[in-house]
Amino acid sequence: GIGKYSDQQLFQFLKTGVSPGMGVAAGPMAETIHDSLKKMTDDDIHAIVAYLKSTPAKSSYQPTERTAYTGPNPAGRETYLNYCASCHQLDGKGLPGAVPSLAGNGAVMAKGPEDVMRVVLGGIEAQGDLAPMPAVGAGMTDQQIADVVNYIRQSWGNKAPPTAGAQYVAKLRPKTFTAMNIGPDGHCPTVVQPQLAPVINDPKSGITAALHAMTNENVLQTAQSLVAKLKSAAPGAKRSNIVNSLTIAYCPVIESDNALSWAQKVATLDNFSERVYSELESHEKE
Repeated sequence: GIGKYSDQQLFQFLKTGVSPGMGVAAGPMAETIHDSLKKMTDDDIHAIVAYLKSTPAKSSYQPTERTAYTGPNPAGRETYLNYCASCHQLDGKGLPGAVPSLAGNGAVMAKGPEDVMRVVLGGIEAQGDLAPMPAVGAGMTDQQIADVVNYIRQSWGNKAPPTAGAQYVAKLRPKTFTAMNIGPDGHCPTVVQPQLAPVINDPKSGITAALHAMTNENVLQTAQSLVAKLKSAAPGAKRSNIVNSLTIAYCPVIESDNALSWAQKVATLDNFSERVYSELESHEKE
């Protein structure tokens, strides 16, 4: 239930629609955040969080589909619930227009598990209107990745063979580099998108300076400012290009932070990418 999330996780989710471990808000919740919660003061949202956390758990609790699972691969199921279900949902159908379905997905049902392993390890940049997928594998063990890949490939009607193994994941991990996972050795791509690269790379735009000055406390305000600046400078730029270009621009900033572990760097980068996506979605509704 809600008790497993920290006050900060809940605050970020209610304020921005994005929070590590809670996924991206969609549907009616996204509308509520955009139309109401986003306009509240931080004190008001903290008060809501305090109220939610003070609400006692139901004494008449009954096992749900989430907790009463008795099928095969319980380890993969548990990993899926902890890392994937908040976006891809319990039924694997994702969120229309934001998160693709895993059920019946051709890439998921391919003969070998390599593609799914690489996606878990490296994430996926924003594509079209779809949200970027964080590189959740950065915070998972090789065995957890193998378990969840096998679970995904054999659930919701998918009938791919459960051939993923921890040793195979271990070999793929150091070879998987994307804009979403940096890479253990600090592999950051370069912003090359024709509309956005000149603006982002121009010191006068202040974008690089803002990324260097960004903290956990001002990441929302920074994302709002950068989105507004790029929408003004390149009004025809696609949502996915803005998300990906800002993510790439932030990569060397977070990669150089020696106070963070590699997994923490990846989580911070991906959280920023999701914030930018959420802000663009809100910006385009206004």
